[in-house]
Amino acid sequence: MGTGVPILGWSGFASAGMLWWGLAAIVPLLIHLWMRRRYRTMSWAAMEFLLAAMRQNARKWRIEQWLLLAVRSLIMLLVALAWADPIWSRFATRGGDSSLSQTHYVLVLDASYSMASRRGKSNRFDTARAAMAELVRAARQGDGFTLLLMSQPPRVVMGEPTFDPEVVLAELQAQMVLDTGADLPATLSEIERLIDHVAKTHPRIERQRIAFFTDLGRTTWRAVDAPESQQRLRRLADRGELSLTDVGRDEIANLAVTRVELRDPLAIVGREMTVEAEVQSFAASELSRRVVEMFVDGQPSGVREIDVPSAGRVAVTFAPRFETPGDHTLEIRLKDDDLDVDNSRWLAVSVRDRIRVLCVEGRPDDARYVALALAPDAAVRSRIEAEVASETAISERDLSTYDVIFLCNVGRFDPSEAAAIRRFVLAGKGLAVFAGDLVQADNYHQWLGPREGEPAIMPVQLGQVLSDTGAGVDALNYRHPLVAPFRGQPQSGLLTTPVWRYWEMTPYHREQTRLALALTTGAPLVAEGRAGQGRCLVFATAASPESVDRTSQPPTPWTAFPVWPSFVPLIQETLHLLVQAETASHNVEVGQPLAGVSTVLPAGATLEFAGPMSSRRAEGEVERVPLTEQGPESAWTYLPPWRSGLYQLRATGTAIPPQWFAVNIATEESDLARYDPELLPAALKEHEDLESVELASTTRAARHPWFRYILILVGAMLLGESALAWRLGTRSAPAPTGRH
Repeated sequence: MGTGVPILGWSGFASAGMLWWGLAAIVPLLIHLWMRRRYRTMSWAAMEFLLAAMRQNARKWRIEQWLLLAVRSLIMLLVALAWADPIWSRFATRGGDSSLSQTHYVLVLDASYSMASRRGKSNRFDTARAAMAELVRAARQGDGFTLLLMSQPPRVVMGEPTFDPEVVLAELQAQMVLDTGADLPATLSEIERLIDHVAKTHPRIERQRIAFFTDLGRTTWRAVDAPESQQRLRRLADRGELSLTDVGRDEIANLAVTRVELRDPLAIVGREMTVEAEVQSFAASELSRRVVEMFVDGQPSGVREIDVPSAGRVAVTFAPRFETPGDHTLEIRLKDDDLDVDNSRWLAVSVRDRIRVLCVEGRPDDARYVALALAPDAAVRSRIEAEVASETAISERDLSTYDVIFLCNVGRFDPSEAAAIRRFVLAGKGLAVFAGDLVQADNYHQWLGPREGEPAIMPVQLGQVLSDTGAGVDALNYRHPLVAPFRGQPQSGLLTTPVWRYWEMTPYHREQTRLALALTTGAPLVAEGRAGQGRCLVFATAASPESVDRTSQPPTPWTAFPVWPSFVPLIQETLHLLVQAETASHNVEVGQPLAGVSTVLPAGATLEFAGPMSSRRAEGEVERVPLTEQGPESAWTYLPPWRSGLYQLRATGTAIPPQWFAVNIATEESDLARYDPELLPAALKEHEDLESVELASTTRAARHPWFRYILILVGAMLLGESALAWRLGTRSAPAPTGRH
């Protein structure tokens, strides 16, 4: 089948221009006439007797020669006709329209997970693919197709026009629903880019048709109301024909698990924990006696029965207990409904024997108050081990054995210490930095700020020491999770904490830095940011009364924070937030990459991800993960397939235990409410609307690829011509005619 490649500079296969090659049929005749002109007729008496004898057979020989000439000319005509690729349906279904211009079809298939909702055995996605297949089969020979999935972000499946419908149908059949929503504005932009590209690379294509196949979900199509989207649609309508196939007209009452979280961030062996899940209804009526199950490490571990009000939410709690340390998994699952993908939500949990914290102090007693706040009584000390050490511990200890590091008034770092802290945070651990009078701001900026090819470990740059004796503390409406537990607790003393000296802090990237606390003057007091998979909190003031401004008379302490009532709960919340950093890096949404740092593997060992898995699927695909060497360790990044579920990281050929990662959907797409078709822009509504698969199949006739039959006939005639020429050539030749 043709691909539109130009032939001799003016035409291509599967076009009427190829009929001009039929003129080649006169070539055998011209050769025959030319050969006749090469002879002179001379009388030769000796031959007259023989010529008289031959005249009685001359008529028969002449007919045979003309027959051979006709066969050769007909072969040339049939070859040209086959190249032109005639299609009977082109004339039968279009009222005799003889236009042979090619059409570029941009097939836009909604792959958001709402398309997986089903009625009976088939789902909306299957219906859309069937309708799209009918459109492909009904197109004319020589038309080209590109295929685009409307997802988040949109995915180009076929970016170059494909002129073979069978290839398009095979590619279409291979597509599946993705566990994402759909980005309509980005899809429209990608369509424009595809049309521009095809117009440049295939100038013979004169017409464009953009065909959407979608369930018209409101979460996706409400973006069509934006002026930019409407402008893009008008531009597309000016360049071609728009159509929309609506496959979402059935009403479905959907339930979804929209949230699962571990209420106690310190997951300790043998300790009962609280897991809270949220089930949301997107139905117009109450849904009663719905079953919610919990699975721990793939095994059933609890059942609840709930009633969910119309368009309401219900919180469901479970109390799992883990008896062994290491990585564990939780799954909260609803019984099946018409949309399966949002009935499960997973959580990867790292369970520890205890939480190990390293408190590094710049001078003796700089970290003492932090260590006491972390483990104020024996019960807490049994699960939180706070170790106080000097600055040398950074390079002397194996930091990977700790969960959190507190730096308390540490003056400066050498390159090896800075590298160890970088590796610690980038691997997904937590770092808290308390400033003080020993801190050298330039050194912090040099080693913990942004470096070429590496992110900043600290979210802020330290400037100069500032003084303020009258400023209070601003909790910034308690928006940050660090201070959210203080809301409604005026007796905690948080807002009355005295701060007299503090470091000026300027965010490296404002959009990536969150303020937890500030002074009433607006100066940042506590800033939080991510570095790789880890998290860092920076306190602008000191964690010990040992930090004193001795340049003033009398010497002024930096703050009374370490002895204030709010100190202990704030340090506890800091620990919880930083421990969650590693858990957060193991729990992401579909489309977000997984990343981490691993020790250099022994020769022959590799990292690989397996998944997605769940209590329903024992094993998924296995994919090797490339490593990037970074000194004594290796960094890896993995973008999971667009599927939700549990993924397991394995270090093959080693004794390193596997790690679990949970990939969940963003549940906005679970709302199956539809966009009103009457509100679609005129640029889309005024064109043909393929309303159903049945309509598409009855309004398009099947194509008949006659070129195949013509080529078969050409092959048969070539065999016949060879046989005829052999027969005439082996027959006794006529006597000489006296021509020379």
